[in-house]
Amino acid sequence: MTQTIKKREGQLVEFDKKKITEAIFAAMLAAGEKNKTISEKVAEQVIIKLEKRFKDKIPQVEEVQDIVEEVLIREGMVKVAKAYILYRDRRSRIRESLKVRKKVENHESTTDLSLLVSTPTSENIFHWDRNKIVQALVKEAELPLNISTKIAKAVEKKIVDLGLSEISTSLIRELVDNELFTRGYEHKWRKQKIIGIPAFDLKQLFLSKSKENSNIGNNNPEAINLTIAENTIKQYMLQEVFSKEISNAHLKGWIHIHDLGYPRIYCSGHSLEFLKKYGLELENLDTSSAPARHTRTLTGHLNTFLASMQAYYAGALGIGYLNIMYAPFLVNLPFKEIKQEAQYLIFSGSQNAFSRGGQSLFLDFNVHLGIPHYLR
Repeated sequence: MTQTIKKREGQLVEFDKKKITEAIFAAMLAAGEKNKTISEKVAEQVIIKLEKRFKDKIPQVEEVQDIVEEVLIREGMVKVAKAYILYRDRRSRIRESLKVRKKVENHESTTDLSLLVSTPTSENIFHWDRNKIVQALVKEAELPLNISTKIAKAVEKKIVDLGLSEISTSLIRELVDNELFTRGYEHKWRKQKIIGIPAFDLKQLFLSKSKENSNIGNNNPEAINLTIAENTIKQYMLQEVFSKEISNAHLKGWIHIHDLGYPRIYCSGHSLEFLKKYGLELENLDTSSAPARHTRTLTGHLNTFLASMQAYYAGALGIGYLNIMYAPFLVNLPFKEIKQEAQYLIFSGSQNAFSRGGQSLFLDFNVHLGIPHYLR
């Protein structure tokens, strides 16, 4: 008995007599006949003919369908054969005429990718290919081939029933997601899920300020950009990084994962002595500075250093032993000038409001009343 059949896409799948029976019965219903037993008998005749014609060869789908037509006509079921031929022809024409629109951006770098919204896009037109859905489900959702094929067929049927001549890849993905969810593959659906932000929520961001970060004084374009980026990364973190239990606890408000949208280290402590010894030379700066010789220069180096480091940390940037490390620069200075330098340090640090989202830097300056014994 025939065990395997070759699909249109070239896949070899297990032969299923039930599908032939169902296809014949569907044609009978279209012709006004409702005897299920007859459809089963006709299916048996189809299988016998298949065995004779394909002893040492794997039949293709179209060849099986041809034999179904032959058997129906031979059995005198002309109306049923006509209904079967019309249905087969209709689906074939729709598959051949259906075009898939896919937006294409020729991005060759992350810089181009960041310009996605403003970059003109072109659309490539492809012929319908159900196998692309199968391959995507196997690769992205990690579903078995047989399950992926069933889902792809269900999606194809919906598209055919809609009678569309063109369809976008985004709509195909939505239909696939819906089918995954309906069939109970919610955990697989999440892997296919598009991460984004609803238009209504985006509008609200333009009209009001997020209160999650107290360092952002008021709403501004940078703050909006930051919130959108955070929102996207938060979804990814909850979906792909944290366990289901932790993610659910956060979503239900039982716990709060602060700075979830920052994939980086939280807080850090930095050495002013390092800056004093080596000067200012950072990877994200095109220029470098020799070690400072004056108090004001050191403060400038420190502010630039802290502003640069803010990109790598979610929380506070700490500087230990601040007054002790500054002390050598303050020797023999009048008290008034020392006070002036201290004021400049505090105000320039606290008023650096050009960090991410237009927020002020989150700084932690540590001062000591004396010199710790381990520094002596």
